[in-house]
Amino acid sequence: MAEQRPRRPGSAEPVLPGRSAGGAEEVLDLLEERPEVSTRRIEAGRVRVGTRVVTEPRQLDVRVFHESVIIEHRPVNEPRPAAAAIGSTPPLVVNVEREEPAAHLRTYVRERVRVGKRRHEEQRTVTVDARREELDVERHPLDERAQAVQERPGPRSRGRR
Repeated sequence: MAEQRPRRPGSAEPVLPGRSAGGAEEVLDLLEERPEVSTRRIEAGRVRVGTRVVTEPRQLDVRVFHESVIIEHRPVNEPRPAAAAIGSTPPLVVNVEREEPAAHLRTYVRERVRVGKRRHEEQRTVTVDARREELDVERHPLDERAQAVQERPGPRSRGRR
């Protein structure tokens, strides 16, 4: 079924969108598309900032001591009578000590790291194909009987009015 368009009063021509149908003067609206650019945010990636444990051997010098027993034999030049019987003298017990290195670890703050974001802006060119209407005028001269004569195709007049 063909689309029915409203007709101008007293005319067989339909009223087209963008045309005025009233009075003796007719108006034709020329339309154009105007590009508008907006932006949208998209996720560009992620950065994970964490820590990992690294173990490294460290050598430290530490001074330690150890004791040893020294036994000296000295002859006695003045003999005197003994106060105890042979075999009744209790043994001497001498405690000997030494130091062993004992390492322990204490945790300290070595460095402080700040993590933030910096915003950078750049200029980008966006190309958009926008359409517009231009006036296209075709002239049809009338013959002697007031009938429209078809002109041969040739250059068309274009321009704004």
